[in-house]
Amino acid sequence: MHSYNPAPVELAATGGDVQVIVDTARDSVQPVKLEIGEVYAVRNSRGEPTTLDLTGDAYRDLPKRKAGTTRVWDAESFVAYYAKHNDQGSDLYADVQQLKVTAVLDAHQQDAARWGQHRLVLELRQTTDWATWLKYDGKLIAQETFAQHIEDNLGVIVMDEDDIKAPSAAQMLEVAQSLEASTKVEFLSGVRLADGQRQLTYTETTQGKAGQKGKLDIPAHFWIGVQPFEGAQRYRVKARFQYRIGDGELRLAYRLEKPEEAVKAAFGDVVAALAESITEPIMNGSPA
Repeated sequence: MHSYNPAPVELAATGGDVQVIVDTARDSVQPVKLEIGEVYAVRNSRGEPTTLDLTGDAYRDLPKRKAGTTRVWDAESFVAYYAKHNDQGSDLYADVQQLKVTAVLDAHQQDAARWGQHRLVLELRQTTDWATWLKYDGKLIAQETFAQHIEDNLGVIVMDEDDIKAPSAAQMLEVAQSLEASTKVEFLSGVRLADGQRQLTYTETTQGKAGQKGKLDIPAHFWIGVQPFEGAQRYRVKARFQYRIGDGELRLAYRLEKPEEAVKAAFGDVVAALAESITEPIMNGSPA
């Protein structure tokens, strides 16, 4: 460091004989050229020792190494990014609990440590159809709400070739329409028939008086075919009917049979699809 003391400068005050002498001498440091990529020991304005680090990427034309986490939503995008950035030391992990596939593109090698800070993550996004069916799973709701739910989602109601008792989408529409037509009745009881269907008995009410009795048959179960994730295959899931009658009011529900198995199967298919395009093994777990 260098300093200099300029000579005092005399300023003449106009309109008088008084000479005002202003001492403008101040300590000053001459500019010093520093080398990018080096670390310097310096003193701050309070005279305390500190360091000046010029090794960061902010001082370079290009970053020194790749870093950051990229997230993609489908297997095709994962394969494309991985093919562009992987090397022989990249690691892949599949976490079925988190439903994520992670690639550590700069993972540790057998004989050398690496940063592990350049990562690629496949995060599978739930489809709207799957979220819609999960919304009412196991919840008893009013028959009008139930009927509307069935009508709005007829497109995913499917047949099962091994289950001849399961209703078709057209038959489920008839059930929904029957439920809508019987909203102003008093339900009395329900019995299970020999074929597994539920038969509900009701009485029509007119101005508070009991009228003609009727019966409503609903199937024991039905099937839906839904994609749990975007880009995944459709999986068939059985939905079992449930009902409750209280104070003449009917409430209905369906309970999906092992929906978590469909999710795991869909995730497994995604991992299998990745393995067809990626030669490195995909380990079961998650990276540090």
